[in-house]
Amino acid sequence: MNDNPALDASVDDQKLLAQVVEYYHRALKETTAGFDFLRRRGITHGEAIEHFRIGFANRTLGLTLPPMTTKAGHDVRSRLQQAGLYRGSGHEHYNGCLVFPITSADGSGRIVDMYGRKVGGRRLHKGTPLHMHLRDDERPGVWNIEAFTSSDEIILCPALLDALTFWNHGYRQHA
Repeated sequence: MNDNPALDASVDDQKLLAQVVEYYHRALKETTAGFDFLRRRGITHGEAIEHFRIGFANRTLGLTLPPMTTKAGHDVRSRLQQAGLYRGSGHEHYNGCLVFPITSADGSGRIVDMYGRKVGGRRLHKGTPLHMHLRDDERPGVWNIEAFTSSDEIILCPALLDALTFWNHGYRQHA
């Protein structure tokens, strides 16, 4: 049994999502793949990573869970699958992705979705999507809710990484 589990499976779904976001956020800081991708996109402002809790899924979350052969291991994996974070095959849904939590548009901070962007580029298998969400039915959320109260102007961006690029260059009023 894992003496230092990354997740507490006894919490509600919202707290479980927050724990995964925090795990991926720590994982980004321990790897170069995610940072290299961000640098190639011109995103170099470290404050953005902290502010938006950007993370990286590197296939290590499962290593921190109790063994699948135990009840605790089965239960937490089932919860992760129900939340959309694990696939039926037992693999992490966001493996190889930068991960961005998407919060509710009501300003509560509740995580309603997670956006994943594969960083592998040309090395991906044919048919592998570059952009991923928890479920196929993208739920309405806002990536930078603070933009609505921080300025009289809003910059709407077609993609989250475009908005992050604006933020990185000092334009903080994007959504």
